Amino acid sequence: MTTDTPTDDTTEEASTDEDLEELERLLQEEEAQLEAELNKQAEQIEETNESLDRVPLDEIKEETDAILTSFFDNALSMEVWYPKLEEETNVPTPETFLVELTNSSQAYLHMPETEMNMILMDEDTQRKMDFFGTPLPSYEQICDAMEEQLNGTPVFIRSFYKSADTLSDEGTFINEASEQAIKQNLVTLFDSHIMQNMPHGKGVAFREKLDLEFYPDHLEREDTTGNTTFHPEVRFFVEDGEILYHFPRMNKDNFLNEFDNLDFYNKQVSKIEDDIEYLEPLAKEVAEAFAPHSWSVDFIQDTTGDWYCTDMAINAMYWNEKEHRWHNMSSHEDGNKHNLAETVGTTLPAPESPPNGFPAWRTPRIE
Repeated sequence: MTTDTPTDDTTEEASTDEDLEELERLLQEEEAQLEAELNKQAEQIEETNESLDRVPLDEIKEETDAILTSFFDNALSMEVWYPKLEEETNVPTPETFLVELTNSSQAYLHMPETEMNMILMDEDTQRKMDFFGTPLPSYEQICDAMEEQLNGTPVFIRSFYKSADTLSDEGTFINEASEQAIKQNLVTLFDSHIMQNMPHGKGVAFREKLDLEFYPDHLEREDTTGNTTFHPEVRFFVEDGEILYHFPRMNKDNFLNEFDNLDFYNKQVSKIEDDIEYLEPLAKEVAEAFAPHSWSVDFIQDTTGDWYCTDMAINAMYWNEKEHRWHNMSSHEDGNKHNLAETVGTTLPAPESPPNGFPAWRTPRIE
């Protein structure tokens, strides 16, 4: 009498089942640990909230001249500041055209996470565009404008509020003037906004791509994402028709990680200071056009040496509920006397929780 012995296939199947069971057990443990950590964080936030002496926002505003507003303030939208910059100043900007999204929805800002994930996981580009909004003018007209107005592809895109935060060029640069390419890149741009819980402002800016690659060698490395450049960039703060101050708006850590020193960073700072007599009158022109309001005004230099104004934001503070402190709407230089968060924000109390609607706290109008 003979007995059957397990075959290699049977042994392998048993081993696979055991591996799957072990993997499932580890995943369950990890999920339980994550849930415990989230519950602990929620408890800590709740304890902090209970200990905060909250004050109505209107009463806090009486304590300071600084603008206190929502992180989603309408004034941050390119739809607000770009036309004024373009029409009322001679400040150089990249060739740009603004595209409105009709029937647009920003409902994702208040959706439960499960519903947001369903949108993110949807692979139907057209269905997602139906949700985010239809560009006006038509795709054909956008393609024509890309070729004629923006000097052809690639074309840079951003929403009325911000650019995409991705590890690739998709959602940032459109490399082909076609309806499908536009849709795919817009979907990636909006997906990035969903993940960051940021509004898109019901519109998109299409811009000529500037050559900002001052150190192209880093693109050849395997560990680079390709979306880090080392161009000179300077931020001015203006108020009531005057310049408050300026500082180099470049991330020192990026330079240190790339070069192991700040020599190249200092070289780019020198480019700013060498051209400051050219830049200051431009910033002053913006200050006068937007007076009496206070704004940040960003300029970048491309590889040809030309400077462009690329972004603006109101000089204000918003309350960060997660960190329980007042933040600058537009980043200031650390230690500067005009840094609102450091000089004013530390003296202000916590506000009463803002309403859940969008936009929160105020909808300003730029006079």
